[in-house]
Amino acid sequence: MTGLAAAFDAQNRLAELAERIRQSTVQLQAGPHQLGAGIAWGEDLVITNAHVAVADSLEVTRPDRQRRQGRLVARDPKRDVALLEVPRLDLAPVSLGGSARLRPGMLVFAIGHPFGLVGALATGIVHAVGPAPSQWIPNAVAGRLPWLMLDMEVAPGNSGGPVLDAHGEVVGITTMIAFGLTLAVPGEAAFRWASHQLQQRRSKRTA
Repeated sequence: MTGLAAAFDAQNRLAELAERIRQSTVQLQAGPHQLGAGIAWGEDLVITNAHVAVADSLEVTRPDRQRRQGRLVARDPKRDVALLEVPRLDLAPVSLGGSARLRPGMLVFAIGHPFGLVGALATGIVHAVGPAPSQWIPNAVAGRLPWLMLDMEVAPGNSGGPVLDAHGEVVGITTMIAFGLTLAVPGEAAFRWASHQLQQRRSKRTA
């Protein structure tokens, strides 16, 4: 395979990966106001940022423009994650990748809805993985938690959307911009938190 053919092949594979994850990425709104993105996870569940899930009930728009009503299950403002239950969501859940294997310079991608542009793809590289500098995050507890620090251009509407590695697996959740870098919650941290919330809810139901 020539260099040009290899480049076209890589480009096509990237487009296919992006389209697959787009089909698991939703829009979240409260009334007429678009708040951000969310990721299909598990059966009829969506993970997003806590600062996106600002109401107990949110309108969830699927990639095919069908709308559902989502209900807040739990949120953690310090970790900036939230879990929604969306009856009849019927979307394929994303595959979780390992953010621990990310290294500075690795290629990453984000899908979201910046300024209302639905399903837009952003590209960037990993800057660092670990606790963020204290001046970046006012909350001392959140600052000590691990973050993905990415050299990637995102905008309002990307929050809550997936960050992907080169294999098309979700390694993070786009969260904020700080000092020119994009910060994302590591995927394992968000999914582990969501699993814990579901276990707690099941325990309460069976108690």
